[in-house]
This record gives sequence, C-alpha cells and structure tokens, in this order.
Amino acid sequence: MATGLLLSRLLPVQAGPYIPLTLFAEAAWYQQEKVPERSFEGVLSRQAGPMATAGRWNPVQLISAEPGGKPPIRRAVYLGGNPTRLDHLIGRRVRIEGKWVPVLKDRELWPARITALSDGNRP
Repeated sequence: MATGLLLSRLLPVQAGPYIPLTLFAEAAWYQQEKVPERSFEGVLSRQAGPMATAGRWNPVQLISAEPGGKPPIRRAVYLGGNPTRLDHLIGRRVRIEGKWVPVLKDRELWPARITALSDGNRP
C-alpha cells in the first residue's frame, strides 16, 4: 500500500479521455450568471481569425453538428485570460457543461467543466 502511494506521488497524473476538467464552475461570476447550465457536445477547434464577442476574441470554438444536413453551429468558448488552456483538446470531440451567455450583441459559451469524448487521434 505504501509503495502505491509513493508511486502515485512520483508518477505524473494523466487525465484520461473521460475525466472532466473543471474550468469556471467555482467562479463567483459564473455562478451569479442567471443563464441555466446546459450540456454542449462537438469538436473543439481553433479560430482561423478573430471571432469577436463583446470586444474580446475567443481563440477556441465548439463546432456542433446539426441534423438534416444543416450547417454546423459554431460557439465561441470563453477562456478568460488563458487562451491556450484547452490546446490539448483541439481537434477532439468534447462535452462542455456550461452557460450559453448573451454578451452585448453576441453570445459565448462559458465552460464550467469539459470532458474529452475521444482520444487525441480522431474527433
């Protein structure tokens, strides 16, 4: 038992594909927003160019497929002051528990938690 505990402290912890990463769930500003929390699924993608939302640029978007051959929905994902925080999940299928918040003339997805639903090789 002591050996397992020692090894667990020495070896790096690697998040598996289904372990949720908590982002803004505990932030007071997130909790105070009255928009209900929902689940969103899609593939995380880096923006080709600025996608302005209320005067700020969100470098990551969630692309969700629409049924019936409709164009996919693209949602800007708010990352606060850490634009590279989700780089390890770019190109992967994910589930985001969060709030689709109106911000001035647009909306952005405020992620409480994000869970990878695929490995790094395919969406």
